[in-house]
Amino acid sequence: MLQIIIWLGSFYLVLKGLQLLQAGLSAPDGSGARTIGHLGAVAAIVAALAFVILGNEQAKVLSPGGPAAPFSSLFSSDDDAANAADAMAMEAIEGADEAANQAMSAADNAVAAMEKMATDVESQ
Repeated sequence: MLQIIIWLGSFYLVLKGLQLLQAGLSAPDGSGARTIGHLGAVAAIVAALAFVILGNEQAKVLSPGGPAAPFSSLFSSDDDAANAADAMAMEAIEGADEAANQAMSAADNAVAAMEKMATDVESQ
């Protein structure tokens, strides 16, 4: 599904590049619009090709029996990669836990403030 979306987006990008080229070609000769149109068309086509290639590589990685994950060569072995991923996951979990604790503390403070306001209103 993701590959289909990438292909459609790339096709749309190429069409937009051709639209830029057409607008540039219809401009007067003395303006820089022709150059911008040519550069825009080339940039759009190159970007579309890059998106398609990267999408295909991602699909190969996710398919069963595909090649190793991207950037896995940065680690000396799969164990190192797994350990690094575990460490990053634990840091993320600890950060989320701390944020949840802060949110609960703020909620408790808000409830206490509301209860105090309610008792103040009732006493008046």
